[in-house]
Amino acid sequence: DASIYQYGLYDKNPCYEDLTYYEYLEEYYSNRMEKQSLHWDYVVLNDNTLGPAVQDNREDHLQTLLDYYVPWFQQLYGTSSETDESSSRNPTIPIFIHTHAYWTLDKMGTYKSTLVDIPTFTSKTYAGIQQYVDTLQPYLDVEPRIAPVGLAFLLIWE
Repeated sequence: DASIYQYGLYDKNPCYEDLTYYEYLEEYYSNRMEKQSLHWDYVVLNDNTLGPAVQDNREDHLQTLLDYYVPWFQQLYGTSSETDESSSRNPTIPIFIHTHAYWTLDKMGTYKSTLVDIPTFTSKTYAGIQQYVDTLQPYLDVEPRIAPVGLAFLLIWE
């Protein structure tokens, strides 16, 4: 049975706790998935800022991409090896948000960056997001993209 849980459409939205609305969503997405008519041009993926910036976190998150997101993209939209190449439907393009670096307060009340300084933090986050893109790329028929929000924040900060 198709489920909004199965397709990652459930979150903490209180509307999902309403049984009538929940049943409507279950039926709606179940029918669309069965007919293969559910399609997005883009899917925006966001990780917390430290996820891609810190190597230990990054390795866990890369494994999550491989274990869950790659099969999800392949199942939902197929790859050229799994679908008819004459299909006119364009594959969904993943877009990763490169989040901005930030300052935190230390115990003395002094602002400091979590990773050395803001430019270094931004650079490490971008490198991690690029690694996410490079990890997904071989499994998809499209090149994932990066929304460089963090670079825009860095430009304004500097």
